[in-house]
Amino acid sequence: MSEIAFDDFDIALHAVVDVFNYFRFSIFFVGDNGISAANHSAKNLIRNNPEFRIFAGRIAITNPKDQVRLNGAILESRNKHRGTALTLGQHGHADQLYLMLQPFKAPPYHTILFACGAAETGEVEPKLLAQWLNLTPKQSEIAAMIGQGWSIEEIAVPLNVSPGTVRTHIKHIFMKTGCTSQTQLMTLVRTAPLNLTKSTQP
Repeated sequence: MSEIAFDDFDIALHAVVDVFNYFRFSIFFVGDNGISAANHSAKNLIRNNPEFRIFAGRIAITNPKDQVRLNGAILESRNKHRGTALTLGQHGHADQLYLMLQPFKAPPYHTILFACGAAETGEVEPKLLAQWLNLTPKQSEIAAMIGQGWSIEEIAVPLNVSPGTVRTHIKHIFMKTGCTSQTQLMTLVRTAPLNLTKSTQP
Protein backbone atom coordinates (compact mmCIF):
# COMPACT_ATOMS: atom_id res chain seq x y z
CA MET A 1 0.00 0.00 0.00
CA SER A 2 1.09 3.55 -0.59
CA GLU A 3 -0.22 7.00 0.20
CA ILE A 4 -0.40 10.12 -1.96
CA ALA A 5 0.21 13.35 -0.07
CA PHE A 6 -1.78 16.28 -1.49
CA ASP A 7 -1.33 19.89 -0.40
CA ASP A 8 -4.71 19.99 1.34
CA PHE A 9 -5.31 16.38 2.33
CA ASP A 10 -4.02 12.82 2.08
CA ILE A 11 -5.63 10.06 0.04
CA ALA A 12 -4.78 6.50 1.03
CA LEU A 13 -4.57 4.24 -1.98
CA HIS A 14 -6.64 1.07 -1.64
CA ALA A 15 -5.62 -2.16 -3.34
CA VAL A 16 -8.39 -1.73 -5.90
CA VAL A 17 -6.90 1.62 -6.89
CA ASP A 18 -3.29 0.50 -7.22
CA VAL A 19 -3.75 -0.85 -10.74
CA PHE A 20 -4.91 2.58 -11.91
CA ASN A 21 -1.49 4.05 -11.12
CA TYR A 22 -0.40 2.63 -14.49
CA PHE A 23 -2.94 4.79 -16.33
CA ARG A 24 -1.88 8.15 -17.71
CA PHE A 25 -5.34 9.57 -17.05
CA SER A 26 -6.20 11.02 -13.66
CA ILE A 27 -8.71 8.83 -11.85
CA PHE A 28 -10.67 9.85 -8.76
CA PHE A 29 -12.98 7.64 -6.71
CA VAL A 30 -15.83 9.72 -5.31
CA GLY A 31 -17.89 8.81 -2.25
CA ASP A 32 -20.42 10.58 -0.06
CA ASN A 33 -17.58 12.17 1.90
CA GLY A 34 -15.80 13.42 -1.20
CA ILE A 35 -12.69 12.02 -2.88
CA SER A 36 -11.90 8.68 -1.24
CA ALA A 37 -9.01 7.55 -3.44
CA ALA A 38 -7.07 8.52 -6.54
CA ASN A 39 -4.18 7.41 -8.73
CA HIS A 40 -0.75 9.01 -9.17
CA SER A 41 -1.77 10.93 -12.29
CA ALA A 42 -4.47 12.66 -10.23
CA LYS A 43 -1.77 13.93 -7.89
CA ASN A 44 0.06 15.50 -10.82
CA LEU A 45 -3.14 17.02 -12.21
CA ILE A 46 -3.90 18.73 -8.92
CA ARG A 47 -0.37 20.06 -8.62
CA ASN A 48 -0.04 21.28 -12.21
CA ASN A 49 -3.49 22.53 -13.20
CA PRO A 50 -4.48 25.80 -11.47
CA GLU A 51 -8.12 25.35 -12.51
CA PHE A 52 -8.54 22.07 -10.62
CA ARG A 53 -8.05 21.85 -6.85
CA ILE A 54 -9.10 19.74 -3.87
CA PHE A 55 -10.38 21.40 -0.69
CA ALA A 56 -11.64 19.43 2.31
CA GLY A 57 -11.88 16.33 0.14
CA ARG A 58 -14.02 18.05 -2.50
CA ILE A 59 -13.14 18.92 -6.08
CA ALA A 60 -12.95 22.69 -6.48
CA ILE A 61 -13.04 24.31 -9.94
CA THR A 62 -11.96 27.93 -10.39
CA ASN A 63 -14.82 28.76 -12.75
CA PRO A 64 -18.12 28.88 -10.76
CA LYS A 65 -20.20 27.72 -13.74
CA ASP A 66 -17.93 24.73 -14.26
CA GLN A 67 -18.21 23.95 -10.54
CA VAL A 68 -22.01 23.86 -10.78
CA ARG A 69 -21.85 21.58 -13.83
CA LEU A 70 -19.43 19.20 -12.13
CA ASN A 71 -21.47 19.07 -8.91
CA GLY A 72 -24.59 18.33 -10.94
CA ALA A 73 -22.84 15.52 -12.84
CA ILE A 74 -21.64 13.92 -9.59
CA LEU A 75 -25.14 14.07 -8.11
CA GLU A 76 -26.61 12.55 -11.26
CA SER A 77 -24.11 9.72 -11.13
CA ARG A 78 -24.86 9.05 -7.46
CA ASN A 79 -28.64 9.46 -7.49
CA LYS A 80 -29.62 8.40 -11.02
CA HIS A 81 -26.72 6.00 -11.72
CA ARG A 82 -26.10 7.80 -15.01
CA GLY A 83 -22.69 8.62 -16.44
CA THR A 84 -21.79 11.79 -18.29
CA ALA A 85 -18.91 13.62 -19.96
CA LEU A 86 -17.90 17.22 -19.36
CA THR A 87 -15.43 19.70 -20.79
CA LEU A 88 -14.25 22.27 -18.25
CA GLY A 89 -12.33 25.46 -18.87
CA GLN A 90 -11.86 27.74 -21.84
CA HIS A 91 -11.90 26.08 -25.26
CA GLY A 92 -8.39 25.67 -26.65
CA HIS A 93 -6.78 26.77 -23.39
CA ALA A 94 -3.86 24.77 -22.04
CA ASP A 95 -5.72 24.17 -18.77
CA GLN A 96 -8.88 22.82 -20.43
CA LEU A 97 -10.01 19.56 -18.84
CA TYR A 98 -11.99 16.62 -20.18
CA LEU A 99 -13.91 14.62 -17.59
CA MET A 100 -15.91 11.42 -17.75
CA LEU A 101 -17.99 10.33 -14.77
CA GLN A 102 -19.35 6.80 -14.37
CA PRO A 103 -21.43 5.25 -11.58
CA PHE A 104 -19.23 2.91 -9.55
CA LYS A 105 -21.04 0.64 -7.11
CA ALA A 106 -18.24 -0.31 -4.75
CA PRO A 107 -18.83 1.22 -1.30
CA PRO A 108 -17.66 3.64 -0.09
CA TYR A 109 -17.46 4.87 -3.68
CA HIS A 110 -20.42 5.80 -5.89
CA THR A 111 -18.65 7.47 -8.83
CA ILE A 112 -15.39 7.05 -10.70
CA LEU A 113 -14.12 10.19 -12.41
CA PHE A 114 -11.62 10.12 -15.28
CA ALA A 115 -9.86 13.41 -16.04
CA CYS A 116 -7.25 14.51 -18.54
CA GLY A 117 -5.89 17.71 -20.00
CA ALA A 118 -5.90 18.65 -23.67
CA ALA A 119 -2.23 17.69 -24.03
CA GLU A 120 -2.91 14.19 -22.63
CA THR A 121 -5.58 13.17 -25.10
CA GLY A 122 -4.52 11.03 -28.02
CA GLU A 123 -5.91 10.00 -31.37
CA VAL A 124 -8.53 7.31 -30.87
CA GLU A 125 -8.48 4.09 -32.87
CA PRO A 126 -11.94 3.89 -34.55
CA LYS A 127 -12.07 0.05 -34.53
CA LEU A 128 -11.54 -0.08 -30.79
CA LEU A 129 -13.93 2.82 -30.28
CA ALA A 130 -16.56 0.82 -32.17
CA GLN A 131 -16.15 -2.10 -29.79
CA TRP A 132 -16.28 0.11 -26.69
CA LEU A 133 -19.39 2.07 -27.66
CA ASN A 134 -21.06 -0.54 -29.89
CA LEU A 135 -20.83 1.69 -32.97
CA THR A 136 -20.80 0.79 -36.65
CA PRO A 137 -17.51 1.34 -38.51
CA LYS A 138 -18.81 4.58 -40.04
CA GLN A 139 -20.17 5.83 -36.72
CA SER A 140 -16.90 5.09 -34.96
CA GLU A 141 -14.95 6.90 -37.66
CA ILE A 142 -17.15 9.98 -37.27
CA ALA A 143 -16.98 9.79 -33.48
CA ALA A 144 -13.17 9.68 -33.66
CA MET A 145 -13.15 12.77 -35.89
CA ILE A 146 -15.43 14.61 -33.47
CA GLY A 147 -13.04 13.64 -30.71
CA GLN A 148 -10.32 15.47 -32.64
CA GLY A 149 -12.48 18.59 -32.89
CA TRP A 150 -13.61 18.25 -36.51
CA SER A 151 -16.77 20.11 -37.58
CA ILE A 152 -19.64 18.41 -39.42
CA GLU A 153 -18.61 20.10 -42.66
CA GLU A 154 -14.99 18.99 -42.24
CA ILE A 155 -16.04 15.40 -41.53
CA ALA A 156 -18.23 15.27 -44.66
CA VAL A 157 -15.36 16.01 -47.07
CA PRO A 158 -13.04 12.97 -46.56
CA LEU A 159 -16.06 10.68 -46.16
CA ASN A 160 -17.51 12.00 -49.43
CA VAL A 161 -20.98 12.43 -47.92
CA SER A 162 -23.23 15.40 -47.27
CA PRO A 163 -23.27 17.27 -43.94
CA GLY A 164 -26.84 16.03 -43.54
CA THR A 165 -25.65 12.42 -43.67
CA VAL A 166 -23.02 13.18 -41.04
CA ARG A 167 -25.71 14.70 -38.80
CA THR A 168 -27.81 11.55 -39.18
CA HIS A 169 -24.86 9.40 -38.12
CA ILE A 170 -24.26 11.70 -35.14
CA LYS A 171 -27.89 11.33 -34.03
CA HIS A 172 -27.46 7.56 -34.03
CA ILE A 173 -24.20 7.90 -32.09
CA PHE A 174 -26.02 10.04 -29.51
CA MET A 175 -28.66 7.33 -29.10
CA LYS A 176 -26.01 4.67 -28.45
CA THR A 177 -23.78 6.73 -26.15
CA GLY A 178 -26.33 8.82 -24.27
CA CYS A 179 -24.59 12.00 -25.36
CA THR A 180 -26.75 15.02 -26.16
CA SER A 181 -24.21 17.31 -27.83
CA GLN A 182 -21.08 17.15 -29.97
CA THR A 183 -19.09 18.69 -27.13
CA GLN A 184 -20.19 15.91 -24.79
CA LEU A 185 -19.34 13.28 -27.41
CA MET A 186 -15.93 14.89 -27.96
CA THR A 187 -15.24 14.69 -24.24
CA LEU A 188 -16.38 11.06 -24.11
CA VAL A 189 -14.06 10.13 -26.98
CA ARG A 190 -11.11 12.10 -25.61
CA THR A 191 -11.42 10.40 -22.24
CA ALA A 192 -11.63 6.94 -23.79
CA PRO A 193 -9.82 4.21 -21.84
CA LEU A 194 -6.08 3.91 -22.50
CA ASN A 195 -6.35 0.83 -24.66
CA LEU A 196 -8.47 2.75 -27.18
CA THR A 197 -5.87 5.40 -27.97
CA LYS A 198 -3.09 5.04 -30.48
CA SER A 199 0.33 5.00 -28.87
CA THR A 200 2.27 8.23 -29.20
CA GLN A 201 5.47 6.57 -28.11
CA PRO A 202 8.23 6.02 -30.73
